[in-house]
Amino acid sequence: MRRAWLLWLAVAALIVVGIALLGHATATNLTTIEAWIHDVGPWAFVAYIAVFLLLTTFFVPDTLLAIVAGAVFGMVGGVLAVSFAGILAAALQYLLARTLLKGRIDAWLRDRPRLTAIQRALRRDQVKLQWFLRLTPFNPTTVSYLLGATGVRFGPYLFACFGLLPAFVVEVYVGHAGRSLTSAAERRDAVGPWHDALMVGGLAACVLVLAWLATKARRAVREAVARSEDAG
Repeated sequence: MRRAWLLWLAVAALIVVGIALLGHATATNLTTIEAWIHDVGPWAFVAYIAVFLLLTTFFVPDTLLAIVAGAVFGMVGGVLAVSFAGILAAALQYLLARTLLKGRIDAWLRDRPRLTAIQRALRRDQVKLQWFLRLTPFNPTTVSYLLGATGVRFGPYLFACFGLLPAFVVEVYVGHAGRSLTSAAERRDAVGPWHDALMVGGLAACVLVLAWLATKARRAVREAVARSEDAG
């Protein structure tokens, strides 16, 4: 348990350091992207959602896309964009897993006993276990394909997708904080260095909360799988 928390603390520290080091290097690119968004207007959200659907369906980590959303859309706009895109992507992946990809996913799962055990547990406790899976560090696309191939009902499946929101909020905050730190020199004269300290501290706190949720969720998934194996 202590080792897991030390790992998450190290991740939080790396994120903070990465933002500080890369912030100024990405300022020019973000300015270009923001200019494009201003020109495109509301269609920028549509374009972002389309790119999100395409890339995550092919297992591109949604973390990267959420960070981009926070950098270019801001905190509120980023959370709205990535949440809507994430739920749409989950619905699309569910449909693919139930139709076109079901045979391939079943064959892929046969070589992965850990995921097969989770699949068996899902048949016994669908809704609660889906929530826990969404809170774990599993790739959301993998979880969506797993759940779709298992044959869970679409209503509870979509409801459990809201378990993605805590991670989305933290990831968007990373992008938002990174964008804010790119203009740290200008902002220091106006609001002082405490603004940056609070932002970085808030980011570390969010990562720790997310780590706590993920730890609890992983434990719950392991217990559910163990109960399923015992019952079987």
